Amino acid sequence: MMNTHDMDMHDSPDWRTVETDAFRFRYKFRTNANDRGPTLEVYGLLDDGEWKEVLKFDCFESGPHWHRCYPGRADDVFNQEPAGFDAVIAFASTQLSGDSLPTMLREQGYAALTTPERIAAAQAAVPTVIAAMRQVVAEHAGVS
Repeated sequence: MMNTHDMDMHDSPDWRTVETDAFRFRYKFRTNANDRGPTLEVYGLLDDGEWKEVLKFDCFESGPHWHRCYPGRADDVFNQEPAGFDAVIAFASTQLSGDSLPTMLREQGYAALTTPERIAAAQAAVPTVIAAMRQVVAEHAGVS
């Protein structure tokens, strides 16, 4: 089951969400003093009923980077070369597709999220999430 709706996990009305039974994909366009671009946060529903951020993609114009989030320790953050919004959004799509997603989740300590049913549902949502992120860029940056 996949739901697409606006959702407020952190008291911010700007976040939009695509949700499956075990994953939430939250995204919005962010602007700060030095950069701008869409952010995608990926949350997984743990066995204890808590939603935990497992991946984050900051698809920024000047300083794109992404995070692998671990339980009980700091994120690993990977910088990317600026290549335009579409290229870094496509990178996020690739990381969420195929064997990359379950492999990363297992390595990060989230094996319970990697059942075939959960991964299939998450990956079925990815095209919707990526299209929505591109739409957010068009709305806020004037870029298609």
